[in-house]
Amino acid sequence: MYMFKKYKVQVVNTWLLVVVFLMLSHVLRSQSLLQDNKQWNVYTPGVCLCGFYTEILYIEGDTLIHNKPYKTLWRSDDSLNVIFPYRYLREEAGKVFMHNADNQTTVKLYDFTKTIGDTIHITNALCEDTSITMTLTAIDSIEYDGSFYKRWHLQNDSAGFTDKWIEGIGSVHGLVYPAYQLCSKSEWDLWCVFQNQQLQFKTPGTTVCYSAPVGIAEIDTPVFYTRPNPVYSGQAIHVHTKHVLPHSRFVLRSLTGAIHREVHSGQNYDFRISTKGLPSGIYLLQLIDNNQNRQTTKIIIL
Repeated sequence: MYMFKKYKVQVVNTWLLVVVFLMLSHVLRSQSLLQDNKQWNVYTPGVCLCGFYTEILYIEGDTLIHNKPYKTLWRSDDSLNVIFPYRYLREEAGKVFMHNADNQTTVKLYDFTKTIGDTIHITNALCEDTSITMTLTAIDSIEYDGSFYKRWHLQNDSAGFTDKWIEGIGSVHGLVYPAYQLCSKSEWDLWCVFQNQQLQFKTPGTTVCYSAPVGIAEIDTPVFYTRPNPVYSGQAIHVHTKHVLPHSRFVLRSLTGAIHREVHSGQNYDFRISTKGLPSGIYLLQLIDNNQNRQTTKIIIL
């Protein structure tokens, strides 16, 4: 009887270990990369003349492109004071696709379906017209704050560079910059990932999540104001600037990135932008000064 009970306990324990392993494997596989209110902070030394800055990539909102659902990826270089739509991303069956509204191209950004030894063909936001070939050399896991993340090790044999992809996080060089080495001599390094403003992941060895170059001022107050907002289709959007912006233009975009209106303010403090013929929805009014995006305001047309 004792031996039977002991054997029974061993069987139960074995099955419990199997169940726990299967549950853990499922958790690792089911981590989604693209979620609303998710943010990536990417350190970019040498990209601008200022020496470095922290690029923030942020997911918020859905849109349809060619009848397929995409997440809107926003970008900011100044702590989210100014944000603008950067790319549109779709996650499907272990693959991630990226759409560029400017040239209407869609490319494959990630492929998590491959096994060790497989060849992967991807591209990134820096060279969307180039196919990058990588070989999956190993798969392991990385631990952060008590959570384990599945990790893919990749290598480009011809150029000799490597990359690592972390499930639910993306490339260690930033969400839309896997294998950036083929396209740029500058650097992109992922620092932190947030979900709903809570820290989800920090790259090992990283001490901070944000850093700005000395002498680069952030926007404390808006440069322009609009009214009314929301506005009914057919009504004009009244724009008031705090000072004359002789070299500026205002661009009204849809969330897909398409430009619907473009106005040069010139020497005017106040001017109007027509909404005649524009369908109801959410738009973005961007102030572009000397080819730099200075402020973006959300406009709702009813």
